[in-house]
Amino acid sequence: MPLVGTSALLIALVTVCSDRSEVEGQHIRVRLVSKRTTVTPGQPFWVGLLQTLEDGWHTYGLSPGDSGAEARIEWHLPAGCIASPIHWPVPERMPCGDLMNYGYSGEVLLRVLITPRADLERGRAELSAEALWLICSDACIPGEGD
Repeated sequence: MPLVGTSALLIALVTVCSDRSEVEGQHIRVRLVSKRTTVTPGQPFWVGLLQTLEDGWHTYGLSPGDSGAEARIEWHLPAGCIASPIHWPVPERMPCGDLMNYGYSGEVLLRVLITPRADLERGRAELSAEALWLICSDACIPGEGD
């Protein structure tokens, strides 16, 4: 499903995660993170979308419950590289009146396994992603970053 709206930049490089990998949204900071500083052709590595939320705000999990929407990440990778679906952490129960929602507060890491192609050339290659999320308190605000 395509992602829509205004954008801010989230880019990671094959050789190192860039300092441009952070977006400040309304009531949330989102960073693209990885423990890896280099990539070996054909060897998978983890990249995470780290969401840090202000107190009183939350985002949603894969199965958000009675309301809400899960985060989405659309990857732009070098040809032949593959991104797994998000590996979702166990969400918190978030009752809202008669409704039950499931999501995250505080800080949450949405992990994705990236598999570079076996013949990836040495040098610099860009991994970029468009991320879309819904952050809620008494009201909900859609957010996104590139």
